[in-house]
Amino acid sequence: MSAVASLHPAIEIPDTRFTDFARVGLPSLLADALCGGHLMVGPPAVDWRADQLPYQAVVLAGTAGRLSEGTGRNVLGDPCTALAWAARELAARGSPLRAGDIVTTGAATPPVPVPPDDTLVAEFGRLGTVSAVVR
Repeated sequence: MSAVASLHPAIEIPDTRFTDFARVGLPSLLADALCGGHLMVGPPAVDWRADQLPYQAVVLAGTAGRLSEGTGRNVLGDPCTALAWAARELAARGSPLRAGDIVTTGAATPPVPVPPDDTLVAEFGRLGTVSAVVR
């Protein structure tokens, strides 16, 4: 964790070309970037190293109100665990993380359908807020 320069709240917006992505299998999902669509990254959090990231509450809201909620424990039990796993796996495969890389550790809230032109706001407590307009 000492190599991590900053932590940013973010919203992951999945997207896929498959109608039923749960049935297509891992090779097809890999070719589809594991349903990766967009990543909206907010400003860096202040003094985040003092926080207990597994217990950080996250609330995702849309124009109509609260859509989803969760905690950092939804990310392999701890976002730091997820980051360490990704770093080890990439290094073992000859593609280590480098200074300046942006890494998303995973979603703290369950994904939800969002109607077009809705505004999403993800609140990460004192770690910050990030928003996105879905088109």
